[in-house]
Amino acid sequence: MNSMLQCLSNVPSLRTFFLDGTYKGDLNLTNPLGANGELAESFAKLLQLMWGNSASSVAPRNFKHVLGRFAPQFAGYGQQDSQELCNYVLDKLHEDTNRVRDKPYVANFEENGEPDVQIAAEVQKRHKMRNDSTIADLFEGYFKSTVVCPKCDKVSVTFDSFMSVAVPLNAEDT
Repeated sequence: MNSMLQCLSNVPSLRTFFLDGTYKGDLNLTNPLGANGELAESFAKLLQLMWGNSASSVAPRNFKHVLGRFAPQFAGYGQQDSQELCNYVLDKLHEDTNRVRDKPYVANFEENGEPDVQIAAEVQKRHKMRNDSTIADLFEGYFKSTVVCPKCDKVSVTFDSFMSVAVPLNAEDT
């Protein structure tokens, strides 16, 4: 948890968003996918401790307690996967600060031979109708997938959002 919190706290735009209180205007306390704004509030307080001038060391007890209430898999003191924890925290921070209060139904975009730039723009527009937060602005990207039917040669192009990318390491390279 320490390494993940150190990494997130050193993203200047994220740190500023929480330290200057901007996040409060975006708090979404009723989002069923979020943590009732509690994780965002706890993260902001943790950053204030970490980046304030009053402490030489910080123990993230309150943050860990709030996290454990919403994610029991992180409640204990066992070894955890840092990437899994980071993904969970970013997702909850996103949902706690999602500016979209009532998520509309958004149909999948079916491309029809348009250039990739147009397809990506339309997918992003539709995605933002349900997911609009500073966290998404900072951390989301899109994977492009191209599938070609072996029988009729029809090409299908899709763009899927992501917040992190797992990069496997070859055992011979380590």
